[in-house]
Amino acid sequence: MFRLFLVFIFSSCSTLHDYSNSKKSRDVISFELQKAIPEMRLCYLESSYSKKEFQLKLNFEINKYGRVYTSRAFGSNLDKNFKKCILIELSKLEFPKPHDGKKVDVKQPINFFPK
Repeated sequence: MFRLFLVFIFSSCSTLHDYSNSKKSRDVISFELQKAIPEMRLCYLESSYSKKEFQLKLNFEINKYGRVYTSRAFGSNLDKNFKKCILIELSKLEFPKPHDGKKVDVKQPINFFPK
């Protein structure tokens, strides 16, 4: 089995619903991202990267409804189908709504490792 490692970087334009821009807020967003790991794992296994270590950088925005509004994925020689698969899984997630209705910007690197 391969390992998946999340490194979390968070920048906010607001304070989220029931937590502040702190370790707790990073934990809440990280917790929601963890829900997509099984599906992201399948994206990785079906990609041309499945035999090597690979880092994907996700930049996304959580809108006032707690949904992913915009998202981008970056990586070296990023396969179009892999990128599409990852962004689809990311778009399915729901995050806590921002308290003041402003967007929340998130930068999230994800490291994939083969067996």
